[in-house]
Amino acid sequence: MLGACSATIPSPVIEPFSDTGQSLIAAPAPSTTTSTQNIYIVQSNDTLYSIAKKNNLTMQKLITINHLAPPYLIYPGQKLYLLTPPQIASIVPPIHWQWPLHGKVSPIVSKKKIIRGVRIAAHPGSSVCATHSGQVVYAGNNLNYYGNLLIIQHAYSYSSVYGYNRQLLVQHGEQVHTGQVIARSGQAHDQKYKGLFFEIRHDGKPLNPLKLLPH
Repeated sequence: MLGACSATIPSPVIEPFSDTGQSLIAAPAPSTTTSTQNIYIVQSNDTLYSIAKKNNLTMQKLITINHLAPPYLIYPGQKLYLLTPPQIASIVPPIHWQWPLHGKVSPIVSKKKIIRGVRIAAHPGSSVCATHSGQVVYAGNNLNYYGNLLIIQHAYSYSSVYGYNRQLLVQHGEQVHTGQVIARSGQAHDQKYKGLFFEIRHDGKPLNPLKLLPH
């Protein structure tokens, strides 16, 4: 399977790649609400540490409750549980994801040997497309490791993450549609990898995108 801005793609050449972990400060954004009894709404300039401290939790407990994974990305308006939420069965309509970029795919494997994202090789300046329609909730470069980074919030608590970009073509708060060109690809911070860092998350938890993207 090769990353692309279209759904018809051949099988990929896959190579392993290990992850890294950093914590991201929530980017400035307009926000009016803070928390309910068991849910906290992330505010501008919040960090996981500050949220945990003000709610008498350890940062690790907050991470565990919300199934967060490195690099622990948070953004204004995101809902974080302060208590373990009850397990309620629900039916989520299938989302038709699209590859954001065309290139050789390298899975990003966590310490638990779980695929939590991919890197897609491409020449710098290649078009990066939105994997699904949604709203841009983060556009910036607070994390040096990920370069210019985009996060798009989708329906049903899904989000997609796009890193290593040379140029961002959309801004925070902007609505985007499936297949829209949202960035130009760049290279990793160590300049050893050219392409795109990509994740699909649900409630902040990284999923295996190879199971969601079209074959």
